[in-house]
Amino acid sequence: MSALPAHLLKLRVLRDIPVHEFNTSASAVQGDLSNQKTRLSFLQKLRQKSPATDASVRNKNPGRTRTVPFSSAVWICFAETPEQPVSLWLVYEDAKGEHSVLVDEQQLLESHNAMLSGAVDIKVTGDFLKLKVCCGGVRDHHRFSIQDLHVKNLSQDMPLKKYA
Repeated sequence: MSALPAHLLKLRVLRDIPVHEFNTSASAVQGDLSNQKTRLSFLQKLRQKSPATDASVRNKNPGRTRTVPFSSAVWICFAETPEQPVSLWLVYEDAKGEHSVLVDEQQLLESHNAMLSGAVDIKVTGDFLKLKVCCGGVRDHHRFSIQDLHVKNLSQDMPLKKYA
């Protein structure tokens, strides 16, 4: 499924994922932090104002487009069974703006619990600026809890990140 503009959907944010945990661009690689010179260079980069915060700078040089595979899973428990299907979305921001990708959707029927999971390919232009795990089909009055939440960038050789 292709990415949709995030502003077209009403999603509830489950978790913001830190950029350093999934960004695979060359500018995000930190190097050997046991080396003092590399460590100081990294700290200087942290203190600099990011040009990605200014939309005009971000759109001048969007960078290359690449496909990044992600795997995501969430175990969600509701106090009351929702009437409509519940869905898991990954919402990301890149040089072209904020987009959302559907991971999984499920009708709960009589159950109060749902395991939503799947793998998606995200087409990102430039660097990732944000990544959020969101839930769709949940109304404002619905109460729920997250029992388990995992996100993994499949292009990296790193262990699965557990967030709940």
